[in-house]
Amino acid sequence: MANTPEKFLRILMASLIAMILFGAGFNFFIDPFAVHHRLLIEGVNKEKPSLLTHTRTAKAFAPELKQAHALVLGTSRAQTGWPVRHSGLAPEGSKAYNLGLPGATMYEMLDYFQLAQAYGKVRRVVLALDWSLFYKPGKTLNKIAEELSPDTLPPPLSNFYGSVLKVRDTVFSLSAFSASVRTLFTQRGGNAFNYSFEGSTPPGYLEEDIRKLGHHLLFLEAERDILVRGRISQHVKNSRGSSVKKIHDESLRTLIQTCIKENIRLDLVINPYHARFMEAIRLKGDWESFENWKRKVADIIFEETGKASQHQVRFWDFASYNPITEEAPPPMGDKLGSMAYFWESNHFKSTLGHMMLDRIYNTSPMKKRRLTWFGVLLKPENLESHLASVRKGHLNYLKTHSKDVKELESIAVE
Repeated sequence: MANTPEKFLRILMASLIAMILFGAGFNFFIDPFAVHHRLLIEGVNKEKPSLLTHTRTAKAFAPELKQAHALVLGTSRAQTGWPVRHSGLAPEGSKAYNLGLPGATMYEMLDYFQLAQAYGKVRRVVLALDWSLFYKPGKTLNKIAEELSPDTLPPPLSNFYGSVLKVRDTVFSLSAFSASVRTLFTQRGGNAFNYSFEGSTPPGYLEEDIRKLGHHLLFLEAERDILVRGRISQHVKNSRGSSVKKIHDESLRTLIQTCIKENIRLDLVINPYHARFMEAIRLKGDWESFENWKRKVADIIFEETGKASQHQVRFWDFASYNPITEEAPPPMGDKLGSMAYFWESNHFKSTLGHMMLDRIYNTSPMKKRRLTWFGVLLKPENLESHLASVRKGHLNYLKTHSKDVKELESIAVE
């Protein structure tokens, strides 16, 4: 039979369909974003490197999110430092999920909260607050949670639409295929590229960097971000009076209102920063802006809780000077020394996250430690005195850590 254009087109079409179905099946089996199954095969798909490069997609469709009774929301600091296996956050019989996202905005956090809350199980929320949630220039880095928002469509249609988006983004997409290939060829037999299926970064995630560079060099890199590259200053300057900043503020307000209305316990927690990081903020001239951000957040919280006859909303500040945040990093060149509470000046370890949860929920380990100075529960009547106490702690830090201060001052003039 002679070859005809019609036959050629049929063969071509059949080949394309076969390739698409093969790619879809390959993506489903490898499951690079860990959203379809928990069939993990050593050397094939056990390690999931794309969990860190496609975090927003992976967490939006994570099966564990649908079962979560408690959430941790925030930036990469929340993902790295806040554990979800804790008796206060997730009492026996309940589950918690870490929705921390690298480079997140407050607008984005509201979207992901609403996505999780629509499943009807969330009763406790920890919102780990960072200044960066409010000054980022854009609303979101990925619109997947916005697309999945229950506000877009009524529940039956939104559930169906969510399934369609899941198949589109994790099965029938070139991005998923590329991630599947990467997953197959980057199996390392460790967990350096993973986060847990509960959403938290594993404890050993930065250990490899510590062994190669040491804590001190990682500290300096984070501090140069502020002092040399002006990462915070530029964003703060650009965000002043912007409509996007107002959107982030209103997103916080909406989240608080929802928790009050649904009787969800909400703990808003300003994350701890290492004292060196806070000193870098001061040297760059941004301390007043940092303090005013705390006041702005407090105003929103106190205004909304003041309207409610009953609520379970509390506001904590762990960004102060104390023996924990003043922990000394190992000297330059020391790649063997370890720190108890910090990876570098911008990210803390889950050890510290556990201690904060002990403090927030008043569980037994904190009762034994008696660290009453660790974390302050803020109220309208103690806000200004607390901020004054932090400033006093800074003056003491200048006296007791002059070597660290001089090192930071030398970076500031680079």
